[in-house]
Amino acid sequence: MQFFLSKSSAHKGILNRLDARAKLLWMIVLAFLAVALREPYLLLILFISTWPFWLLLKPDKDKLKKVLMVFASLTLSFMISQALFYYWAKAPWLVLIPEDCPLIGRITGGVYIYKEGIIHGAVQSLRLLSTMGAALIVAGSTHPSEFILALVKLVEFRVGKKTVTVGLPYEIAFMVTTGLNFIPFLVQNITVTMTALKVRGVSWQGGLINKLKTFRYLFFPVMVGILRNSRQMAVAADLRAFRALPDRTFIRELRLGRPDYYFLFYVFTLSIGAIWCQEIFFS
Repeated sequence: MQFFLSKSSAHKGILNRLDARAKLLWMIVLAFLAVALREPYLLLILFISTWPFWLLLKPDKDKLKKVLMVFASLTLSFMISQALFYYWAKAPWLVLIPEDCPLIGRITGGVYIYKEGIIHGAVQSLRLLSTMGAALIVAGSTHPSEFILALVKLVEFRVGKKTVTVGLPYEIAFMVTTGLNFIPFLVQNITVTMTALKVRGVSWQGGLINKLKTFRYLFFPVMVGILRNSRQMAVAADLRAFRALPDRTFIRELRLGRPDYYFLFYVFTLSIGAIWCQEIFFS
């Protein structure tokens, strides 16, 4: 997963050295705050709080541009859709097509832009972008093996001489990590197939019928690549005796260090401070 955004797999920054469980907790806390906070200013501060971690992650410029384009398109789509269809507003802010306009006005009942809808769309986009940003940062700074280990061993404590582990079953953690790793493979497969089609003179120009015909040349090679990759993964899992024993051992062990405790203190301070500000200043 760290190959999404990092410059190289050998890059070991501050975020890469943090315990995966601490980063998972940070992502969960941000997702909770994105839902719990109601004030737009607090949601904006929550979104801005993820920016320093992008600087620490040091992503590739091209990939960062793509992420920013996705964020911008999501924000615009939320704001435009809510501006046009936010019918809970008291009065429209701008009239695009009046209700008495011939044909279109009578069919649609008028097309209006609502100021409350723009604000509501911005708020919803901040909720989504804060959560997505945290998830991308965690995915870009965590190796898949560490991610699996963090999900399996979320909490460990000793009861007498016995170590008790609380976490997800290994099979579920493996499925989650495999699904996340499958995304870049799918994107790469589609890109390679589209490049090969362009080299062979296949054009996407034309009407809907021509695009559907061209889509066949893209769909089947991509599906074959997906099935081939899934088969190879299944064979590799069988060769490594996946699920042969109820308990699985790991070469690496996750242990919280001093930077992890500092980071957890920051997460705790962020959550308490955000909720306190909402209850004191915006209640």
